[in-house]
Amino acid sequence: MPDWFYRTVSRPVLFQLSPKASRDAAIGFMGRLAALPFQIGGKAIDLLGHMRPDPRLQFSENGFQFSSRVGLGLALDPEGRAVRAWSRFGFGFIEVGPVAAAGESLEPEQLRRNSTEGSIWVSNRGGVSDASEMAARLSRVKGERPAFIVRLSVPSIASPNDAAKALVTLASPFSGIVEGFSFALPQSRAWSPADWEEFWMKLRADGEVRSMKWLVVVRTNDSPSQAQLSVGAGRADGLMVDGSIADGAGRLHGQPSQRATLECVRNFRRLVGEGPIIIASGGIHQPADAVQFLDAGATLLQIDTGMIFSGPGLCKRINEALLWRDAASPSCQVPDRSLRPAEYSWFWTALLGLAMLIGSVLALIIASHRVVLPYDEAFCGWSREQMRQFNPRLLSFLAHDRVTLAGTMVSIGLLYLSLSWHGARRGLHWARMCVLVSAGAGFFSFFLFLGFGYLDPFHGFVTAVLFQLFAMGVHAKEMPRGRFELPEWNETRAWRRGQWGQLLLVMHSVGLLGAGILIASIGVRDVLVAEDLSYLGTTLDFLRGANPKVIPLVAHDRATLGGMLIAAGLIYLLASLWGLRRGAAWLWHSFLWSGLAAYAAAIGVHYVVGYVNVRHLLPALAGLGLLLCGLFCSRAWCLDRDDGEAVKRVA
Repeated sequence: MPDWFYRTVSRPVLFQLSPKASRDAAIGFMGRLAALPFQIGGKAIDLLGHMRPDPRLQFSENGFQFSSRVGLGLALDPEGRAVRAWSRFGFGFIEVGPVAAAGESLEPEQLRRNSTEGSIWVSNRGGVSDASEMAARLSRVKGERPAFIVRLSVPSIASPNDAAKALVTLASPFSGIVEGFSFALPQSRAWSPADWEEFWMKLRADGEVRSMKWLVVVRTNDSPSQAQLSVGAGRADGLMVDGSIADGAGRLHGQPSQRATLECVRNFRRLVGEGPIIIASGGIHQPADAVQFLDAGATLLQIDTGMIFSGPGLCKRINEALLWRDAASPSCQVPDRSLRPAEYSWFWTALLGLAMLIGSVLALIIASHRVVLPYDEAFCGWSREQMRQFNPRLLSFLAHDRVTLAGTMVSIGLLYLSLSWHGARRGLHWARMCVLVSAGAGFFSFFLFLGFGYLDPFHGFVTAVLFQLFAMGVHAKEMPRGRFELPEWNETRAWRRGQWGQLLLVMHSVGLLGAGILIASIGVRDVLVAEDLSYLGTTLDFLRGANPKVIPLVAHDRATLGGMLIAAGLIYLLASLWGLRRGAAWLWHSFLWSGLAAYAAAIGVHYVVGYVNVRHLLPALAGLGLLLCGLFCSRAWCLDRDDGEAVKRVA
């Protein structure tokens, strides 16, 4: 559920359910999706969101090693049912639990949601999992994953010795499975320095959990001096600031606690110094909030209610904001760009787009005037004049297919050129992948000629030339990342409207893909549909009887158009999923002008040749409507570049 789907469709539906039912539905869906064989679910999440953290976000300090400074908070997935899915959302670590010993009597979990203030109320003793079951669940997660931190639920115990024994008992099943544990300060009485010394000695004495990292959970109402004692002299590995506030028999999580939690982080950082890790949570609902916590002294961040109210793309937006903020850091390495342009992939994919653009313009000119070329006449055994005498509308029908095909190729060529120059040349990996995936599908569609029995010599020659440019684009080096796009600091009205625009543009892309698959299959199998035969005023059997070569000639155009629509659908889809964002004016204009070129050719030629069947034109008109509506909704968002200063550049 990327933001463009969550904010427009999923959240309104889920918020009609109770908080627990909506959480169970979302977590259950993601858990089942991620558990699909062959990592299908994980790859689907990657495709839709492109959210994995950039390698430059890796964090290593004080024994901690995380792929990102952003982690998933405790309340989102307490049972760890969707940890496979969360690993694809850009999180560097995930906290699960709390866990308790088997057989411990627990109250039913209670949740209350307040959408107005952006908060979730959670009962104190609900939602605790069995430690052994949690350990078994986490042990089944293989491959690349975020770090796991397990919250241990220990009753208030006055004795440091008893507290240490309880923690060791709970932690033992997780040995070799997780990277660390978190636990709350004992509440029955304040411990003295001697009590803390005894506690840490007993806890660290157990060899099975000695190497684990321990994080002491502190809250806004805890004594700062107790937090200082808990991490003093290298005892704990860090503090985890739980940004919830007491509210009756439970705790309130979300934006109401943000100000108090920020002050708590400042106080704790001042008391414990620069050494210990501080993981902070509490009302982080947008990247600007995350930066505030880091500036206050937090080392790492946890988001919880932000995922509910802001969207599942929040972690990605925070990661991008942190990359942008660090771009001007003296420690940020300048990428090596010493190679010549011809040694980089973008150069060849740009040439591929330029060649397609030039070729499609020539094809458009030919299709608008001569329509068929000598080798078409040789294949059919009919001259242009004989085709016209046989059926006055045959050449016009062929022209309508070929002009539509040329317009589609103009659109693809413009997008390849733009994505290569504005995207891949600046080191944007997603832009390069858009071109290569789309072009690969387009070249594969060339083999549809096996279904219609006519290999256009010029088509084959051009494909062979273009394939060499494509192969060089695959083989050449990818440009190092040298530019960071503007981050989404705050959730603005333009951003919210832009999510609707992105949804419409994705729907437009899926429509193109569907149309391409349908037209390609018709070109190979049925060739002409009822509307085509009505326009021509003939039947399929009559055409076959008059000249059996006419059908393969038409089928060749149809199948090729289908293949190009598939290629166009893919590049529109991938660029809509991965590239639309604040400040992406170049991509917005690329969509506008490439789309207008394709639809102007496809719709305009029908009126020129008199093929104005409403049912036949409806898909093209609907596609144009989706494109324009999507661009209208996303315009203010994509064209917004006001950030107080220019885009950060590394080089």
